[in-house]
Amino acid sequence: ERLVPEEKIKALSSTLSPEQKWGMVSEAKKLKKKTPVEWVAIMFSPNLEAKQLHGLKLEISGAGKHFLEEWVANQGLRALLHKLDNFRVRMELRHGLVEVLSAFANNGYGLHTLIEFPEAVNSIASVLLNGDSLLKKKIMQLLI
Repeated sequence: ERLVPEEKIKALSSTLSPEQKWGMVSEAKKLKKKTPVEWVAIMFSPNLEAKQLHGLKLEISGAGKHFLEEWVANQGLRALLHKLDNFRVRMELRHGLVEVLSAFANNGYGLHTLIEFPEAVNSIASVLLNGDSLLKKKIMQLLI
């Protein structure tokens, strides 16, 4: 059962210009984006999933400096590094965490923050010592 009758949907669809339709789609996409604080809460969740990390990677890849600053200020980077350094975290998730870390370091602000973040060096060294070969390769690519 639809909240809006089929006839009204068709009527609206035929009266809206392509620009108006595109504007509505763009607004809907904005509503679905998570805030940095929401992403931090997800990072701290014990039920973190690989698909969530992929979403965070995409969000960070397209984010501006303000988003990244807020994510770091709300302990997002710290949560990521803590999980990366935790040997009990499934290897699949650790791979996703490195992907997020790479996306974060792929811009000036992220790279600068990562270099100055004390826990980052320890977490990266830990992965190089204890990660599987693919994880080590991803970390090496991050460092190059």
